[in-house]
Amino acid sequence: MGGYPSRAGFPAALAGVSVAVDAVAIAVPSPAPLADGGALARADADALASGTRLATLLEDLAAHRPHCPSLLVAPHAAVSDFGADALVAALVAIGIDGLLVPDLPADDEALAPLLADAGLAHAQLVAPDEDPDDAVAARCARARGLVCAAATRGVSGGALDVEAAVAALEALRAQVTVPLGAAFGVRRPDQARRLAAAADVLVLGTALVEPLSQGRDPGPALAAFRAAAAPPTPGTG
Repeated sequence: MGGYPSRAGFPAALAGVSVAVDAVAIAVPSPAPLADGGALARADADALASGTRLATLLEDLAAHRPHCPSLLVAPHAAVSDFGADALVAALVAIGIDGLLVPDLPADDEALAPLLADAGLAHAQLVAPDEDPDDAVAARCARARGLVCAAATRGVSGGALDVEAAVAALEALRAQVTVPLGAAFGVRRPDQARRLAAAADVLVLGTALVEPLSQGRDPGPALAAFRAAAAPPTPGTG
């Protein structure tokens, strides 16, 4: 979450996380988060209270660029208010690798060519258990760089039916030509181990924010997830 645990504390948190993961998704805090529940909803509120908005987050990222590939996650309202052209130019200047707009209208035809011309990823969020099949197919076809599938219904941080999520990911795989990620509800290493068999990327939100909210280093938790999701070493089963 951009601006979390505070705007002043965000650069250190980002630096610590970005050396422990393969890529980082940085969300613009929103006063009306679409799918953030529990700890992430509280993180949204805390980040906004500390003064973080899209413009200030871009300033902070320009001064403290992540040490790994990165993706900005921004609500459509924030993108529209800032200006899609200006945002894409800022991402290129900063060195952010792509953009995910979770609530991008299906009829928006302006953002995709801007991102493509800039060589940036255009990640897509799909909810296979909730979205109509044609909407899922359209988002998968639009994706550049990543399709992120919601592993649970409703907001993030909810209870996860791992086997149902794996089945949904496996069914979605045929429609995806880019890496496939699983998000929402991945809170334990044993869940990560099972989901890693069906997904290329595991997106951690609540599992990362919770230790930060308690003033703890999230590094050990990230290391446990990484170890659980890693393919087995030959000869170890």
